[in-house]
Amino acid sequence: MNKEEVVRKKIMKKLEEYGIENVIADDSSLTITAGSDSAILVYKDGKLCVSYCAASKPDEAARFTLILKEVSGLEIEIAEPYFYRKDKLITGDEAYTEYMATVARSIIDQFIDEQKKAMYLAKVEGFRC
Repeated sequence: MNKEEVVRKKIMKKLEEYGIENVIADDSSLTITAGSDSAILVYKDGKLCVSYCAASKPDEAARFTLILKEVSGLEIEIAEPYFYRKDKLITGDEAYTEYMATVARSIIDQFIDEQKKAMYLAKVEGFRC
């Protein structure tokens, strides 16, 4: 068993120990997607690079990082945040901007849908009893 496999097993065991769910591990490399807030972990050259989704809550990201720090002999680097939009990976500050735009569009769409329903209910004649 090579060093990458040993580190991967340690990481997986630690995530399981803390009840981190939705862990998807790629066998061909040491890439792990974990948690509901989503973090991508890539182990290369003795370092674990962690990238959090722009939608992740800061307290969850901090908790996740502290859990990973408990793995012995592991150097951790935090990478730029990421966000997926229409099959495109966006990183850095643009990821936050795109995430906030997506949230805003969702809120506006929801508001418009509610207004359509309210207008329909106000204009529809009901049955006479």
